[in-house]
Amino acid sequence: MQRFSTLRQTPRRLVTTVGLIVLVSEFLIMLLIDILQPLLHDKGSIFWSFADPIALAVVVSPVLYVLVFRPMHQQQMELKTQLDVLRRNEQLTALIEAIPDAVFLKDGDGRWVVINESAKQLFQLQNLPWQGKTEMELAALHPTFRTAHEACLASDEKAWQSRQLLVVEEGPIQQDGRNPIVVESRKVPIFDSDGRRKGLVILARDITDRKQADAKLKLFRRLLDNSNDAVEVLDPVTLRFLDINETGCRVLGYTREELLSMSVFDIDPAINPESRKMVEAQLRGSGCALFETMHRRKDGSTFPVEVSVTLAESDRPYLLAITRDITDRKQAEQELRIAATTFEAQEAIVVTDRDHRILRVNRAFTRRPATAPWRSSARLQPFSNRDDRMQRSTATCGKRSIATTTGKANCGTGARMARVTRNG
Repeated sequence: MQRFSTLRQTPRRLVTTVGLIVLVSEFLIMLLIDILQPLLHDKGSIFWSFADPIALAVVVSPVLYVLVFRPMHQQQMELKTQLDVLRRNEQLTALIEAIPDAVFLKDGDGRWVVINESAKQLFQLQNLPWQGKTEMELAALHPTFRTAHEACLASDEKAWQSRQLLVVEEGPIQQDGRNPIVVESRKVPIFDSDGRRKGLVILARDITDRKQADAKLKLFRRLLDNSNDAVEVLDPVTLRFLDINETGCRVLGYTREELLSMSVFDIDPAINPESRKMVEAQLRGSGCALFETMHRRKDGSTFPVEVSVTLAESDRPYLLAITRDITDRKQAEQELRIAATTFEAQEAIVVTDRDHRILRVNRAFTRRPATAPWRSSARLQPFSNRDDRMQRSTATCGKRSIATTTGKANCGTGARMARVTRNG
């Protein structure tokens, strides 16, 4: 500030100084002329008329330069330099304040030199004298943050020792009346030319929300991978896999990396333009589609699946496909169809186990009078292959083998009937 007050007074001082120099110089020149005139009386009046201003210029100019103009020029250069520094400092301060992260500048001894408003809010220093304080001195001023300051001091030393950028997570930092936060600090040490510690620049970013989002994402991914159904994210145009859960990888026999380089056309041999148009029509109509198809594993084997597809919008359109292996359901449906066909037959049919215990009979069997006394605990006598010219066939239904024998039953009536024996 003294520099600026001096600058405001410069014109007044300059006029006074120049005036005094001119007056003194003129007085001395007049004295000199008065002394020289008697000695140089042969010179004309014209000579003495020009002698005064010439002498004044010769004497005054060097004096003014040495005593006035050179100091003024030096002062102006110094002032310009100071203004440039001040302007740069103001720009730097504005830049630091514009950064949303907390910014710290410490000297080589760990004292806080510069911080922005975000840093003050992080450590609640708005009303505390933080300038020139070390971490432990600040911890004494605000004991709530003692643990955080101790952690900062330890990570500062790691940055000094590494002599390069250090990125470290610090926290949780417990703030008064607030939830704990976690910050990611980026610390850059600065050294003098002789290797001594000069300063430490620190940028600290609150990553609490990011950490919570990461934790939720990991939980969601774990639940997704543990689903019994395959969950696939597809590109709606190319039908390429954008993501798939662990169940989908396991069922198809591929790794995730392999599937991410493939499309639905690689695993669905039944897909064709007509079926694709049908699914797209359902998606346009209701936003979802449900259909059955066949999928092919990496080993070439196929299995039936039920696919539920939903169109999802985010930054771009996506297809979310939930694929369920329906092999067991298909086998059960086939068994039910066989059973329904068998028990609607006109011939009497009885189902027994390996020990010929009766399990079930059809309506035709119950309509025969001789069968009325039969109970589920009764046994059916085996057919005689020698007398009845048996016809036997075996069918596969689900995971069980069904043996069907046709002939005359030894049940007291001699009626023709079929016996179905379950092997499992």
